[in-house]
Amino acid sequence: MEVQLANQQMAQAIKQVVKKAFLTSEHGYQGEAELVEDLRDSTTPTFERVVIWNQHLVGHMLLSEANVAESKGLVLAPLSVLPAFQRHGVGKALMASAEEIAKDYDYAFISILGDSQYYGRFGYQPAKNFEIKAPMDVPDEAFLIKRFTQTVQQPGILEYAPAFGI
Repeated sequence: MEVQLANQQMAQAIKQVVKKAFLTSEHGYQGEAELVEDLRDSTTPTFERVVIWNQHLVGHMLLSEANVAESKGLVLAPLSVLPAFQRHGVGKALMASAEEIAKDYDYAFISILGDSQYYGRFGYQPAKNFEIKAPMDVPDEAFLIKRFTQTVQQPGILEYAPAFGI
């Protein structure tokens, strides 16, 4: 298993991984592959990584720049792993890569809208603990954040990249 930078030649394989991963998820597919394409085509700074396993693309994640007041951070959306490769460390490897990017580029936080039990294992907490709010109506337990610096301005509303349409 190897985490690599995503490239344009991987676009179709990434789209298939994202769709297959979300089709079997609790909330189903909600246009995550199109979001990846929109973010990729936008002017928002993004970071995109894939996991290659035996020469097959089996996982993908995309980070896009976001803000809370004056603090710059990242949003992880989406994180996708082919169903047959879930529970094999692929998601964990992608999470480690995401956090490495945040630290290397001095981002203050990563925000995730997802399963608090899964992401809680990586130290993500409800954003409300830091007085950070979502710009849309979401359950508190699903709107998560992990701070990498103490400089996240509080309170504040997370500003997503325009491609999210929020």
